[in-house]
Amino acid sequence: MADGMRITHWPQTRYCRWLALGLGLVLALAWTAAAAAAMESSAELQALGLGRDHHHHQSVAIKPSPGGDASISGSLQWQQRSSGAGAHTEQELEMEMELPLLGPQHRSNWKYKRTKVKRRQRLNSQSNLPSITNSSAQPFAPPATRQRYLKVNQVFESERRMSQAEIQRNHGKIVLLGLFELSTKRGPRPDGISELGAATMAVEHINRKRLLPGYTLELVTNDTQCDPGVGVDRFFHAIYTQPSTRMVMLLGSACSEVTESLAKVVPYWNIVQVSFGSTSPALSDRREFPYFYRTVAPDSSHNPARIAFIRRFGWGTVTTFSQNEEVHSLAVNNLVTELEAANISCAATITFAATDFKEQLLLLRETDTRIIIGSFSQELAPQILCEAYRLRMFGADYAWILHESMGAPWWPDQRTACTNHELQLAVENLIVVSTHNSIVGNNVSYSGLNNHMFNSQLRKQFAQFHGQDGASTAGGNRKRAAPQSDLDVDPSSRRRRATGSHLFPEAISQYAPQTYDAVWAIALALRASEEHWRRNEAQSKLDGFDYTRSDMAWEFLQQMGKLHFLGVSGPVSFSGPDRVGTTAFYQIQRGLLEPIALYYPATDALDFRCPRCRPVKWHSGQVPIAKRVFKLRVATIAPLAFYTIATLSSVGIALAIAFLAFNLHFRKLKAIKLSSPKLSNITAVGCIFVYATVILLGLDHSTLPSAADSFAAVCTVSPPSILPLLPLFCLTCEDSRGLAAAFSPCPSLSPSLIKYDFQFSGCQQLS
Repeated sequence: MADGMRITHWPQTRYCRWLALGLGLVLALAWTAAAAAAMESSAELQALGLGRDHHHHQSVAIKPSPGGDASISGSLQWQQRSSGAGAHTEQELEMEMELPLLGPQHRSNWKYKRTKVKRRQRLNSQSNLPSITNSSAQPFAPPATRQRYLKVNQVFESERRMSQAEIQRNHGKIVLLGLFELSTKRGPRPDGISELGAATMAVEHINRKRLLPGYTLELVTNDTQCDPGVGVDRFFHAIYTQPSTRMVMLLGSACSEVTESLAKVVPYWNIVQVSFGSTSPALSDRREFPYFYRTVAPDSSHNPARIAFIRRFGWGTVTTFSQNEEVHSLAVNNLVTELEAANISCAATITFAATDFKEQLLLLRETDTRIIIGSFSQELAPQILCEAYRLRMFGADYAWILHESMGAPWWPDQRTACTNHELQLAVENLIVVSTHNSIVGNNVSYSGLNNHMFNSQLRKQFAQFHGQDGASTAGGNRKRAAPQSDLDVDPSSRRRRATGSHLFPEAISQYAPQTYDAVWAIALALRASEEHWRRNEAQSKLDGFDYTRSDMAWEFLQQMGKLHFLGVSGPVSFSGPDRVGTTAFYQIQRGLLEPIALYYPATDALDFRCPRCRPVKWHSGQVPIAKRVFKLRVATIAPLAFYTIATLSSVGIALAIAFLAFNLHFRKLKAIKLSSPKLSNITAVGCIFVYATVILLGLDHSTLPSAADSFAAVCTVSPPSILPLLPLFCLTCEDSRGLAAAFSPCPSLSPSLIKYDFQFSGCQQLS
């Protein structure tokens, strides 16, 4: 080796150690991945349910999809061993599979399904829902198909299938679930008691009349507290705590938010829902709420009545003032569209929140519109009208038209900054649009009750509730009214309703007649469905309903839509999910809500002579104007006054001409010469001009034959700025003559001054 070159030998042991360590890590990772893949495959096969029985071999063939070209065939064997009582059960999967070569697409699909099954298994392990155990031999279905069509009602029916004894015990019994607003966050709601009483009374009357031959109607009730979460919880509470009972239909509720939440749940249980007091326009959407009906007309159904009322008083411009909640804004949006179609101008559409209604009221006042259509909650109504009182937006210049209010009169509210008297002044003559909830006249409903009979029996029902609750409190056992059970979760709520006798109001809820008719509508729909099945010799029966019978629920919907009968709240019929009802107009007169008109949608007629209707009252007896309008008009003189003055002026002109002629004719006489004839002549001519000016300046559009042409000619002939100067000059001369005559006997006055004055005036000095 040549000099200058030096070779260095590095030790090889360090590189070998690092290489061996890296290979070991790679092998460990590969083994871990293989073990995880095997565990995932085992979990996947367990979730898919490919193994059915112990020590049972089943051949599985996974056929290619329409776009694939590969197949998977194999043999699966489950072996399950138990090492003794109470010991853990182990499952071993022995799988012998012959896998032909798969393409990348199938491999990715297989991995995706395996990950999806693993994630579903992890979620199921954390859920508190009961697991599904089905040991019956059923034909094999593809896993994806079974998982796709698995519903909660099927899970319920498979886990809680009624025994033969329970089926026999429920034979001939139809159970309804009633959800009522017996209380709210602010405390007890007395109107809910009357609605519950009306429903209970309807169940009693239906069973007494045997409207459903061979069946007995029962009602299970609960309190939603006007809270959507509580309402859904009470719905599931009623279903899962009554495993041997099937709720055929749902009655409720009076709170739109609760009803919307329930209406989204009941289709999964094939339960038809009938509400008696929810007026939200959102519930009219049949696609979103397919199993819903209501016996109260929605807010949007009153829009034709509002338009007819506005036209009746000749209001061409209105303003809407609504709260930014769906239950209020939807009805107003529909109203604005219908107002434009009716050729009624909507000056402004103002929406406000619960925190900025004062600023929006100021904006409303600036629009200078006097007819205000309001839609807001009962809680905000006193505060809004109190602020309207402070802004002087009430009285003879304004007309407020509000939607129906829920509950007792809200205007005597002490929580506002206004006094009770100020709030009373603000709401006086206010118009309220509501649903008419009684029979017009003395007709008898389908149930055999008229208005007086219904009210009297409902008051007896109040007394019955009161007596039962009092007995329950004294004796410790709470008696149940009629075929009705209570599912209150909170026992304190029962005690509150049992001991509080003041909670039973003397007044009846405005939704009590609709509640009574809702139960009758349900019973009539059930009877029509039973008759339809008997005519067609179908196997379906009302007491055979369960939560998987979508065919029975569909028949209930069809029969409900065909109903048309006279209820205690008036004619009952449906257009889609909504009731076609009569609209009532009320006015606050002297602090009382008095009916003033009824609107019949069938005839598009507004009746102000309805029974018990009062005349409409306005401040100072005048209808408020819709908007202050500025008009330019020509002020003219009354023709009678003009002709009278013109006649007198003509007489004055004739006298002046006569005096002028007399003065000229006898001008050579000594007496005439001594009276200053020239000055007299000028005075007479001036009087002629003055009287002529009175006539010419009095001519206007009301006296000229053709004002468009002749008025301009009159103004040209006698301009007012020039013509009056001539008589003014003559009157000046007359005044100068009188002044000279007054000072002429005075010896201290200089004759030259008098002469100068007369020369200035163009007159002669007296001799």
